[in-house]
Amino acid sequence: IALLSMSTGTFWITATNRDQYASEVKDIGHGIFTYCILQGLKGGATLNNIDNDVTVMELGTYLNREIPELAKKYKEVEQYPNIYGYGQDFPIVIVKKY
Repeated sequence: IALLSMSTGTFWITATNRDQYASEVKDIGHGIFTYCILQGLKGGATLNNIDNDVTVMELGTYLNREIPELAKKYKEVEQYPNIYGYGQDFPIVIVKKY
């Protein structure tokens, strides 16, 4: 909470650019964007495994990498998330390691 309270700014993450459509995929049970968000928050987006947290910028990096790959694999179309950030990075989830 202390790290979050020190951050200022805004972060926007959307499923696509304005000229694309967000793809739904029956095989993964969600849209590609939702699936990648959930996987990222479960730990897929941890770039620094020392602290086990997922920051907003780590999540953005993860989404930029994963969404285009899954869109190409399942739908054979282009889908790129639209990510805008201003301000300090901050953790949004701490991943429990079992």
